Amino acid sequence: MPKKSIYIVGPANCGIIYTLTSALLIYALDINSVSAALEFSFVIGVGYLVTNTTNIAINPNIPKPFLYSAISGGYFLLSAIIISILIVLMK
Repeated sequence: MPKKSIYIVGPANCGIIYTLTSALLIYALDINSVSAALEFSFVIGVGYLVTNTTNIAINPNIPKPFLYSAISGGYFLLSAIIISILIVLMK
């Protein structure tokens, strides 16, 4: 595998792991409605995904860490919402 393939394979693997973990938590917490899935995804999205992205962005190699965090964190939050709703609808 070429060295640059990590930029494709890495995020795909992280997405799969996040989806499986969310499915496990949704079943364990007995989340059965779309509104509960939205609540779950906001707690996980803001509580873990956005804050972790902000923490990673605050380093000398990223010139505008809060802009990076707003853009990347927003996409992570949106993906959390979509994944949670799809898992609940597939239950």
